[in-house]
Amino acid sequence: MISSLNQIQAPVFFVTGNHEAYDEANKALELLARTKVRVLRNQIQRFEGIQIIGIDYSSDPTNLEKMLPTMAINKSEPSLLLYPAPVRLETLKKLGINLQLAGHTHNG
Repeated sequence: MISSLNQIQAPVFFVTGNHEAYDEANKALELLARTKVRVLRNQIQRFEGIQIIGIDYSSDPTNLEKMLPTMAINKSEPSLLLYPAPVRLETLKKLGINLQLAGHTHNG
């Protein structure tokens, strides 16, 4: 099943979430290494003028406030944050994030 990711005709980015923490992230990352998926672990990848920022999931509610200031985010360029939980939106705006994609919303 994992090889089907290579058939997607667009760039694919991945960040860890809480389930990788429960189910051994290393195993998931080993499988993804066999694909063209770009795993972002507290990293920035620039793509067509957009900063795609991937932050590993953390149960620490202040994780983003700690991680984002340590990264070379250019506030004059558009930024897309990939982080599992939609949290602290006003703080993200102050730190230079324009848009966040979060998959862990639980009915939200």
